[in-house]
Amino acid sequence: MGHRQGLLIVDVQNVMFDEQWPVYEGEEVVDRISGLLEQARAAEAPIVFIRHTEEEGPMVEGTEGWQIHEKLTPRPGETILQKTVPDSFHDTGLQSRLQELDVDRLVIVGMQTDYCINATTRRAAELGYRPILASDGHTTIDTDDETAPAIIERHNRELVEADVELRPASEIAF
Repeated sequence: MGHRQGLLIVDVQNVMFDEQWPVYEGEEVVDRISGLLEQARAAEAPIVFIRHTEEEGPMVEGTEGWQIHEKLTPRPGETILQKTVPDSFHDTGLQSRLQELDVDRLVIVGMQTDYCINATTRRAAELGYRPILASDGHTTIDTDDETAPAIIERHNRELVEADVELRPASEIAF
């Protein structure tokens, strides 16, 4: 593995802001992610965007819901990878891309806490990327059993137990 810290932005796509099921504090989370993105760009840190893609539904390639949020528009040269399952490393080429970029540490942000953030962060830890999860840089929606804030808090706690470093976005530096 390399010796660089990279930023991994997972599934911050327009569908997450749909009025039918908007993510909790979505715009505030996007603003925090945007701040980390600008900081990473200024430091010339590697940046990888992950975009969930479905064959049917609101995340079909090319649809409005599938697009990355306009506040986080990737720039030329920044990596965008497509995934079809919660784990961003599964059949995406993410690990080989991180190796090419000489990344050994990942700052992880995005959506949804209880699916793609959980799976990707755990996988990053298993692969030795020493992930830093922005504690206020990921979000989800309420379920029938649990509110979004409770889901976020629970996953933050559980991921720390899985050897993930947890920091507020304001305490992460590139």
